Amino acid sequence: AKSLRVWFFAQMIAAAIVGALVAVGLLSVGLDIWFAGGLLTFALDFVPYVGPFIAAAIIGLMTLGSEPDKLLWAMGVLVVMQQVESNLVIPLVMKGRVELA
Repeated sequence: AKSLRVWFFAQMIAAAIVGALVAVGLLSVGLDIWFAGGLLTFALDFVPYVGPFIAAAIIGLMTLGSEPDKLLWAMGVLVVMQQVESNLVIPLVMKGRVELA
């Protein structure tokens, strides 16, 4: 039970970091949906593998509805953030916190 609590807390920290970075990224490319996009990314980042893809699809649809000319910028932000999450955020946050053996 302790390992699960530690993992969940670390995952929550990672999701908050990624959600904040997505919000800043969307804001930096001039999207009005930056807050909703960051919050959505935070919420769906708890679902392994498919959560980020669902968040990207919803953010893409929201961008198409509000500012379709910025769709590629929004998708670019999400692709970069997925790489940052996988290669930087998750390893740094999980390092030494989770021992499942």
